Amino acid sequence: MQEKEDVLNRSEFIDKIINLVDLIVENNKGCSFAINGRWGSGKSFVLERIKEKLIREQSEDLMGDKYFVCYYNCWEYDYYEEPIISIISSISDNIQQQKNLLSNDTKQKLTSITKNITKYLVQSLVKQSTGLELEKVIGNLVDVVSDEETREYDKLFSFRGVLDKVRNGIKEISEIQPVIIMVDELDRCLPTYTIKVLERLHHIFDGIDNVVIIIAMDKMQIKKALEKIYGDDLDIDRYLRKFISFDLYLDTGKATNFIKKYEKYISLFDIKENEYEELEKFLTDITYDIDIRTQEKIFEKAESLHRLLSTEEKMDEALMLFEILVLCIKEKTNRSDLKWIIQSNNINNNNIKKEVGQEYYEIIEKYEKSCFNGNYVDGFQNSSYKIIRDKAISKVFFLVANLYHEIVNGMCSPYYYGKPFEKEICFAKKIHMILNA
Repeated sequence: MQEKEDVLNRSEFIDKIINLVDLIVENNKGCSFAINGRWGSGKSFVLERIKEKLIREQSEDLMGDKYFVCYYNCWEYDYYEEPIISIISSISDNIQQQKNLLSNDTKQKLTSITKNITKYLVQSLVKQSTGLELEKVIGNLVDVVSDEETREYDKLFSFRGVLDKVRNGIKEISEIQPVIIMVDELDRCLPTYTIKVLERLHHIFDGIDNVVIIIAMDKMQIKKALEKIYGDDLDIDRYLRKFISFDLYLDTGKATNFIKKYEKYISLFDIKENEYEELEKFLTDITYDIDIRTQEKIFEKAESLHRLLSTEEKMDEALMLFEILVLCIKEKTNRSDLKWIIQSNNINNNNIKKEVGQEYYEIIEKYEKSCFNGNYVDGFQNSSYKIIRDKAISKVFFLVANLYHEIVNGMCSPYYYGKPFEKEICFAKKIHMILNA
């Protein structure tokens, strides 16, 4: 499978986490910490990369098995009332996925432990499940349990007994090799399930050496979930400290490598080789403070719309920038009016500044000023028009101007562009009309 492009340059943060894990394990400690970032900041990507690196490190270690790495996507299992089922199921699945990296002794021991635990789970916690659900939970790991055994388990094992059994099993696993549990998509779960997952992770793993739990979360969303359950009076930070020792903040990042990541879309345009660097910077700047998932949706929408409307194999590169700019602005503000982009020095634009943010407004303003080559041409009614550079970024502003003014002999207030551009102007108007329908 092709490795995802690290467009947010998370490699330094990922290495920091791996070094932290190594340090915790070297000291034979157990620990639970969180990667805290808002929706779309790339938390899942970071966890996936950490998992890949830890497993790769394990496979390349000549001393044998270094870590047992378990990735647990709790959102995929939030239809189960009891999270212990999904936690143990994830451990079992990860054993199977990594079987080629584990020694035979380790693999047999891990499988035996999880099979034993799962037997108790089947009997004690899944009585309400359908046959199909049971199959999904235990797969091929558990032999058929007899009626006599069922009655025996019913008598002997309470929920507390199941927890103890799971903890003892995890202790056995951690004595074989350090266990790294990676919990993803917690903030997407239903509030009650979110709390259950945190509590079960605490019940199962707390106090066990050689176990490191890394939880990806949006702390604000977790707080909202807790407030729904416990009310506004709860000291949420104090409550979370029961489950998480500390958290590391993951910002939204600043995406790069757009041309490589979205090469299918970029290939629809005639890109001049000497403009790649400038285009990359423009795309980086206009997607400022837009999370990676939303960025992906913007580029997907732009590609779909372009393919729908275009009848040509390749079009001017300025249209690509125009399409992305319009969609980014729509993400920042619900206004369909883009006139402020070509009138960025207007003192009456305070409301726009508030909506898009002062920093973003200044980014647009900077580019608008840079599109001018410093010369003017005289036009109608003694008006002077700015002669724009023959560059893709400059032509974007010319396209915006044509949404509001008629072009005559290359003049369209407040700009002048001396080359034929009517076809591109017509296409840009169609794009803008559809996006604002």
